[in-house]
Amino acid sequence: SYLEELEDQPLRPDKWLNIKVPSGYAGFSAERKADFVIEMIVPWYVSFFSTWLDYGKADARVLFLDYDEFCATPAANLESVLAHSRIPRSLQQCQAALDEVWKERAAFRYNKGVSGRGRTRFTASQMDRMRRIMDYYADLESIAGRLIPA
Repeated sequence: SYLEELEDQPLRPDKWLNIKVPSGYAGFSAERKADFVIEMIVPWYVSFFSTWLDYGKADARVLFLDYDEFCATPAANLESVLAHSRIPRSLQQCQAALDEVWKERAAFRYNKGVSGRGRTRFTASQMDRMRRIMDYYADLESIAGRLIPA
């Protein structure tokens, strides 16, 4: 997902995620771009997920969502999120809101939402490198397969 985000105008700072994208990025090979993401961005994401898992154990305000479930039933998941946030809305209201926003998705940095597409973007050795980075965080073991597909 982030690799695709960087394909279009990678040097725009609003595309960056806690790192500066090097000026030569656009000329990198696909493999080098993937290596850049693994070495510079994956460690940040892994730490981010681990921090939120810790925080979620201690604070009932945190609600974890499953991406595939959200994609399968977005209105029901939105209804659940709003109820959890003490802003209850009916399933019909949630569906209507999603229908309205969907028309304008390009204005909201819409993510294509293709689960597991990393399998085609990263080599087996690159996936292994990402798994090794995750190995430092034992608390991620239960979700490792969802973050980096086998």
